[in-house]
Amino acid sequence: MAFVLRFSGFNKRVGLGKPRGPKNPILVSTAVNEKTASFRIDNYEPEYNQFYVVSTTGGTATRTNEIIELTGLTGSTTYTVTVTVRNSGGQQSDSETITTVAPPPFFPPFFPPFFPPFFPPFFPPFFPPFFPPSFPPRFRPPPPPRFRPPPPPPSKTVPVAGNNVGGIKILTEDFGYVEAKYLSVGDILVSPVIEEFIDVTDISSWNSESITLSDNSSTEILEITGQETLLDIVYINGEKLYSDTLILSERDSIISFRPAVEIIVGDNIYDYDNESFNPVNELYIAENQTEIVYNIVTSPKSVLFMQNAIIYNG
Repeated sequence: MAFVLRFSGFNKRVGLGKPRGPKNPILVSTAVNEKTASFRIDNYEPEYNQFYVVSTTGGTATRTNEIIELTGLTGSTTYTVTVTVRNSGGQQSDSETITTVAPPPFFPPFFPPFFPPFFPPFFPPFFPPFFPPSFPPRFRPPPPPRFRPPPPPPSKTVPVAGNNVGGIKILTEDFGYVEAKYLSVGDILVSPVIEEFIDVTDISSWNSESITLSDNSSTEILEITGQETLLDIVYINGEKLYSDTLILSERDSIISFRPAVEIIVGDNIYDYDNESFNPVNELYIAENQTEIVYNIVTSPKSVLFMQNAIIYNG
């Protein structure tokens, strides 16, 4: 069974009428057999107001996020699957065609069943159990203590989204990494000093080919509020981030602050504990999640340490 896959991509408009040029999407076959097929969209980007339309010349196509399931197929038949990406601006990128051929059916070798020789069970002689006489103890054990040990200190790790900090972990001067729900006004956070970032007023246009981290500085929490919010969550190398978190990253030897949702596999993320950039090997986006997000206002610095990352909390 063969599949001819066509993929058309459309982009949305970002900013003041400037179209965001989408990457050419890649449709990858993950499993094919005589009746069903499964495909994954490598460049799946719903956060840019793109929507995906799937059609096929046979069977039934169902898409869940980046996974496309094709069912009700007939063996030794060629199917054409077309995936179209559009947005409200009606922009599109080039199409790609991929041909996937179903493997021939596999017939495992037959081995007749093996019947081991039968041995009747052996029943050893039975001896009734012996119960020695019982004597009650003269003294009872002491009662348990009346008070419990104190509770453990707060967790030492925080998530951050723009200036929204919720169930992730952020570095404080006095307590190490602390979850946002344990922070309060007046707490002092650790702020890295990036020499190339000093006096920068427009973070969206800042980038550098290298950075120099000098001694850390301090910044104080002036205000913190929490609110239940519906948003997308990005998992980078297993670490949880909100989609609009501005994270220090390196791509093609250029360092800048990018929203977590724009990070791709192959980028490098600065790791404070190892004092180096580490590659992004795993990336996953969970859409429309409900979280209690904490909005934190700090002064005089807005660059903070998150566990395994540096973020801009402006």
